[in-house]
Amino acid sequence: MGFFTSETGQSKSRFYNHNSLSAGAQYDTKLLGFRSLTEIRGTYGKETTEDGSNTIKKEDAGDWKTFEVELNQQLTKQTNNTIQKITFNTSFFNADGIEYIQDAILNDDNSTEYITLSKNLKLNQKRFNTCVRFNYLKLYDYEQINWESSVFSRLKLNTEKYYYIPEIFNANYSNIELGVNFEKNFYFGKFRFAPEIRLKYRYTFDQELNLSNDETITRRQNKQLYIRDFEIDTADYFNIATQVNWGYKLSKSENIDELFLRIVYQYQQVSHSNEENGILTIKLGFMFQ
Repeated sequence: MGFFTSETGQSKSRFYNHNSLSAGAQYDTKLLGFRSLTEIRGTYGKETTEDGSNTIKKEDAGDWKTFEVELNQQLTKQTNNTIQKITFNTSFFNADGIEYIQDAILNDDNSTEYITLSKNLKLNQKRFNTCVRFNYLKLYDYEQINWESSVFSRLKLNTEKYYYIPEIFNANYSNIELGVNFEKNFYFGKFRFAPEIRLKYRYTFDQELNLSNDETITRRQNKQLYIRDFEIDTADYFNIATQVNWGYKLSKSENIDELFLRIVYQYQQVSHSNEENGILTIKLGFMFQ
Protein backbone atom coordinates (compact mmCIF):
# COMPACT_ATOMS: atom_id res chain seq x y z
CA MET A 1 0.00 0.00 0.00
CA GLY A 2 1.15 3.56 -0.58
CA PHE A 3 -0.06 7.08 -1.16
CA PHE A 4 1.20 10.52 -2.08
CA THR A 5 0.09 13.85 -0.61
CA SER A 6 0.88 17.39 -1.68
CA GLU A 7 0.10 20.68 0.03
CA THR A 8 0.70 24.29 -0.97
CA GLY A 9 0.05 27.28 1.26
CA GLN A 10 0.79 30.95 1.76
CA SER A 11 1.68 32.97 4.83
CA LYS A 12 2.01 36.74 4.35
CA SER A 13 4.33 37.09 1.33
CA ARG A 14 5.72 33.56 1.59
CA PHE A 15 4.76 30.36 -0.12
CA TYR A 16 5.47 26.85 1.04
CA ASN A 17 5.07 23.52 -0.66
CA HIS A 18 4.96 20.19 1.15
CA ASN A 19 5.03 16.76 -0.48
CA SER A 20 5.13 13.38 1.21
CA LEU A 21 5.22 9.82 -0.06
CA SER A 22 4.33 6.82 2.10
CA ALA A 23 4.46 3.11 1.41
CA GLY A 24 4.09 0.03 3.55
CA ALA A 25 3.11 -3.60 3.84
CA GLN A 26 1.19 -5.76 6.32
CA TYR A 27 1.39 -9.47 7.06
CA ASP A 28 -1.20 -11.36 9.12
CA THR A 29 -0.56 -14.89 10.42
CA LYS A 30 -0.71 -17.19 13.48
CA LEU A 31 2.20 -17.48 15.93
CA LEU A 32 2.26 -19.62 19.13
CA GLY A 33 -1.50 -19.37 19.55
CA PHE A 34 -1.51 -15.61 18.95
CA ARG A 35 -2.81 -13.74 15.95
CA SER A 36 0.22 -11.93 14.55
CA LEU A 37 0.01 -8.69 12.58
CA THR A 38 3.25 -7.22 11.22
CA GLU A 39 3.43 -3.83 9.54
CA ILE A 40 6.34 -1.94 8.04
CA ARG A 41 5.95 1.58 6.73
CA GLY A 42 8.19 4.29 5.31
CA THR A 43 7.51 7.99 4.73
CA TYR A 44 9.54 10.58 2.85
CA GLY A 45 8.63 14.25 3.01
CA LYS A 46 10.01 17.50 1.65
CA GLU A 47 8.91 21.03 2.48
CA THR A 48 10.26 24.05 0.64
CA THR A 49 9.79 27.72 1.50
CA GLU A 50 9.85 30.44 -1.11
CA ASP A 51 9.07 34.14 -1.31
CA GLY A 52 7.15 34.08 -4.56
CA SER A 53 9.68 36.31 -6.29
CA ASN A 54 13.42 36.37 -6.90
CA THR A 55 13.44 40.04 -5.88
CA ILE A 56 12.92 39.06 -2.23
CA LYS A 57 15.77 37.47 -0.30
CA LYS A 58 15.03 34.01 1.06
CA GLU A 59 16.10 34.90 4.58
CA ASP A 60 15.37 32.33 7.32
CA ALA A 61 13.93 29.99 4.70
CA GLY A 62 14.98 26.76 3.11
CA ASP A 63 14.15 23.09 2.67
CA TRP A 64 13.08 20.58 5.30
CA LYS A 65 13.57 16.94 4.29
CA THR A 66 12.40 14.04 6.44
CA PHE A 67 12.49 10.27 6.27
CA GLU A 68 10.91 7.84 8.72
CA VAL A 69 10.71 4.06 8.76
CA GLU A 70 8.48 2.27 11.27
CA LEU A 71 7.98 -1.37 12.25
CA ASN A 72 4.92 -2.49 14.20
CA GLN A 73 4.32 -5.98 15.56
CA GLN A 74 1.09 -6.93 17.32
CA LEU A 75 0.27 -10.27 18.93
CA THR A 76 -3.32 -10.87 20.08
CA LYS A 77 -4.90 -13.81 21.87
CA GLN A 78 -8.61 -13.88 22.71
CA THR A 79 -10.74 -16.35 24.66
CA ASN A 80 -14.36 -16.15 25.77
CA ASN A 81 -13.56 -13.80 28.67
CA THR A 82 -10.02 -12.45 28.14
CA ILE A 83 -7.96 -10.57 25.57
CA GLN A 84 -4.17 -10.46 25.72
CA LYS A 85 -2.24 -8.13 23.45
CA ILE A 86 1.51 -7.60 23.06
CA THR A 87 2.54 -4.62 20.94
CA PHE A 88 6.05 -3.79 19.77
CA ASN A 89 6.83 -0.59 17.89
CA THR A 90 10.15 0.77 16.70
CA SER A 91 10.89 3.72 14.43
CA PHE A 92 13.79 5.72 13.02
CA PHE A 93 13.41 9.35 11.95
CA ASN A 94 15.95 11.48 10.07
CA ALA A 95 15.53 15.13 9.11
CA ASP A 96 17.74 17.65 7.32
CA GLY A 97 17.27 21.40 7.40
CA ILE A 98 18.78 23.07 4.31
CA GLU A 99 19.52 26.80 4.13
CA TYR A 100 20.05 28.96 1.03
CA ILE A 101 23.19 31.05 0.50
CA GLN A 102 22.24 33.91 -1.84
CA ASP A 103 23.87 36.89 -3.51
CA ALA A 104 22.34 40.11 -4.82
CA ILE A 105 22.81 41.08 -8.48
CA LEU A 106 21.40 43.73 -10.79
CA ASN A 107 19.33 42.44 -13.68
CA ASP A 108 18.87 44.08 -17.08
CA ASP A 109 16.20 46.39 -15.62
CA ASN A 110 18.61 47.61 -12.93
CA SER A 111 16.52 45.97 -10.23
CA THR A 112 17.98 43.73 -7.55
CA GLU A 113 17.59 39.99 -7.83
CA TYR A 114 18.77 37.28 -5.48
CA ILE A 115 20.42 34.20 -6.90
CA THR A 116 21.09 31.03 -4.93
CA LEU A 117 24.80 30.26 -4.75
CA SER A 118 24.53 27.10 -2.69
CA LYS A 119 22.30 25.06 -0.39
CA ASN A 120 23.96 24.02 2.85
CA LEU A 121 23.04 21.57 5.59
CA LYS A 122 22.12 23.63 8.66
CA LEU A 123 20.44 21.07 10.92
CA ASN A 124 20.37 17.29 11.14
CA GLN A 125 18.10 15.45 13.54
CA LYS A 126 18.00 11.71 14.19
CA ARG A 127 15.46 10.09 16.49
CA PHE A 128 15.08 6.44 17.45
CA ASN A 129 12.05 5.19 19.39
CA THR A 130 11.11 1.73 20.57
CA CYS A 131 8.20 0.70 22.77
CA VAL A 132 6.86 -2.57 24.18
CA ARG A 133 3.34 -2.71 25.66
CA PHE A 134 1.28 -5.51 27.20
CA ASN A 135 -2.51 -5.18 27.56
CA TYR A 136 -4.78 -7.56 29.46
CA LEU A 137 -8.58 -7.25 29.26
CA LYS A 138 -11.04 -9.19 31.38
CA LEU A 139 -14.49 -9.39 29.76
CA TYR A 140 -18.00 -9.77 31.10
CA ASP A 141 -19.07 -10.85 27.63
CA TYR A 142 -18.20 -10.13 24.00
CA GLU A 143 -19.29 -6.45 24.23
CA GLN A 144 -18.53 -5.47 27.85
CA ILE A 145 -15.11 -5.09 29.51
CA ASN A 146 -14.84 -5.93 33.21
CA TRP A 147 -11.39 -4.43 33.76
CA GLU A 148 -8.30 -3.59 31.75
CA SER A 149 -4.65 -3.20 32.69
CA SER A 150 -1.49 -2.44 30.73
CA VAL A 151 2.24 -1.90 31.25
CA PHE A 152 4.73 -0.38 28.84
CA SER A 153 8.36 0.57 28.42
CA ARG A 154 9.62 3.13 25.90
CA LEU A 155 13.18 4.07 24.89
CA LYS A 156 13.98 7.29 23.03
CA LEU A 157 17.34 8.38 21.58
CA ASN A 158 17.59 11.85 20.04
CA THR A 159 20.56 13.48 18.29
CA GLU A 160 20.67 16.97 16.77
CA LYS A 161 23.55 18.78 15.07
CA TYR A 162 23.65 22.44 14.05
CA TYR A 163 26.13 23.54 11.40
CA TYR A 164 27.42 27.12 11.72
CA ILE A 165 30.62 26.62 9.75
CA PRO A 166 33.32 26.30 10.95
CA GLU A 167 31.55 25.44 14.23
CA ILE A 168 29.21 22.52 14.86
CA PHE A 169 26.90 22.37 17.87
CA ASN A 170 24.96 19.41 19.17
CA ALA A 171 22.10 18.45 21.46
CA ASN A 172 21.75 14.78 22.39
CA TYR A 173 19.69 12.92 24.95
CA SER A 174 18.50 9.41 25.77
CA ASN A 175 15.67 8.53 28.12
CA ILE A 176 13.47 5.64 29.14
CA GLU A 177 9.83 5.79 30.13
CA LEU A 178 7.87 3.25 32.19
CA GLY A 179 4.13 3.20 32.71
CA VAL A 180 1.22 1.21 34.09
CA ASN A 181 -2.53 1.77 34.13
CA PHE A 182 -5.66 0.08 35.45
CA GLU A 183 -9.32 0.69 34.54
CA LYS A 184 -12.45 -0.88 36.05
CA ASN A 185 -15.88 -0.76 34.38
CA PHE A 186 -19.25 -0.76 36.15
CA TYR A 187 -22.47 -1.14 34.16
CA PHE A 188 -25.94 0.03 35.20
CA GLY A 189 -28.27 -0.75 32.34
CA LYS A 190 -27.24 1.58 29.51
CA PHE A 191 -24.93 3.57 31.80
CA ARG A 192 -21.22 2.84 32.20
CA PHE A 193 -18.97 4.15 34.97
CA ALA A 194 -15.20 3.56 34.64
CA PRO A 195 -12.55 4.94 37.02
CA GLU A 196 -8.93 4.67 35.83
CA ILE A 197 -5.48 5.38 37.22
CA ARG A 198 -2.27 5.82 35.18
CA LEU A 199 1.30 6.01 36.48
CA LYS A 200 4.27 7.08 34.36
CA TYR A 201 7.94 7.67 35.12
CA ARG A 202 10.66 9.04 32.81
CA TYR A 203 14.39 8.91 33.43
CA THR A 204 17.06 10.53 31.24
CA PHE A 205 20.28 8.54 31.47
CA ASP A 206 22.36 10.54 28.99
CA GLN A 207 22.29 14.16 27.79
CA GLU A 208 24.63 16.67 26.18
CA LEU A 209 23.95 20.25 25.11
CA ASN A 210 26.63 22.26 23.32
CA LEU A 211 25.57 25.67 21.98
CA SER A 212 27.55 28.72 20.93
CA ASN A 213 28.32 31.79 23.05
CA ASP A 214 28.76 33.96 19.96
CA GLU A 215 25.88 36.49 19.86
CA THR A 216 25.79 36.51 16.06
CA ILE A 217 25.04 32.78 16.19
CA THR A 218 22.83 32.61 19.29
CA ARG A 219 20.47 35.20 17.82
CA ARG A 220 19.79 32.79 14.97
CA GLN A 221 19.66 29.78 17.27
CA ASN A 222 17.14 31.44 19.63
CA LYS A 223 19.31 30.02 22.39
CA GLN A 224 17.13 30.60 25.47
CA LEU A 225 14.05 29.10 23.84
CA TYR A 226 16.03 26.06 22.73
CA ILE A 227 17.54 25.56 26.20
CA ARG A 228 14.04 25.57 27.68
CA ASP A 229 12.81 22.98 25.16
CA PHE A 230 15.87 20.83 25.88
CA GLU A 231 15.21 20.98 29.63
CA ILE A 232 11.62 19.82 29.05
CA ASP A 233 12.75 16.92 26.81
CA THR A 234 15.37 15.73 29.32
CA ALA A 235 13.63 16.31 32.66
CA ASP A 236 13.06 13.28 34.88
CA TYR A 237 9.47 13.22 36.10
CA PHE A 238 6.77 11.20 37.79
CA ASN A 239 3.23 11.55 36.46
CA ILE A 240 0.03 10.24 38.01
CA ALA A 241 -3.34 10.64 36.31
CA THR A 242 -6.79 9.77 37.57
CA GLN A 243 -9.61 9.51 35.07
CA VAL A 244 -13.35 9.00 35.37
CA ASN A 245 -15.51 8.01 32.39
CA TRP A 246 -19.28 8.14 32.26
CA GLY A 247 -20.91 6.58 29.23
CA TYR A 248 -24.47 6.16 28.01
CA LYS A 249 -25.28 3.51 25.42
CA LEU A 250 -27.49 5.06 22.76
CA SER A 251 -30.22 3.31 20.85
CA LYS A 252 -29.18 1.38 17.75
CA SER A 253 -27.65 3.76 15.23
CA GLU A 254 -25.65 3.31 12.08
CA ASN A 255 -22.89 5.63 13.33
CA ILE A 256 -23.05 6.75 16.98
CA ASP A 257 -22.62 4.08 19.66
CA GLU A 258 -22.12 5.90 22.98
CA LEU A 259 -22.28 9.36 24.53
CA PHE A 260 -19.45 9.89 27.05
CA LEU A 261 -18.16 12.37 29.61
CA ARG A 262 -14.47 12.11 30.57
CA ILE A 263 -12.79 13.93 33.46
CA VAL A 264 -9.00 13.63 33.84
CA TYR A 265 -6.70 15.12 36.46
CA GLN A 266 -2.94 14.82 35.98
CA TYR A 267 -0.27 15.61 38.55
CA GLN A 268 3.37 15.77 37.50
CA GLN A 269 6.45 16.32 39.63
CA VAL A 270 9.81 17.05 37.99
CA SER A 271 12.84 15.55 39.72
CA HIS A 272 15.69 17.76 40.96
CA SER A 273 13.46 20.86 40.89
CA ASN A 274 10.49 22.40 42.65
CA GLU A 275 8.35 22.24 39.52
CA GLU A 276 4.93 20.68 39.99
CA ASN A 277 2.05 20.73 37.50
CA GLY A 278 -1.63 19.90 37.77
CA ILE A 279 -3.90 19.66 34.73
CA LEU A 280 -7.67 19.16 34.74
CA THR A 281 -9.31 18.09 31.47
CA ILE A 282 -13.01 17.59 30.76
CA LYS A 283 -14.28 16.08 27.50
CA LEU A 284 -17.79 15.47 26.22
CA GLY A 285 -18.21 13.49 23.02
CA PHE A 286 -19.52 10.51 21.09
CA MET A 287 -18.09 7.07 20.45
CA PHE A 288 -18.61 5.93 16.87
CA GLN A 289 -19.03 2.37 15.72
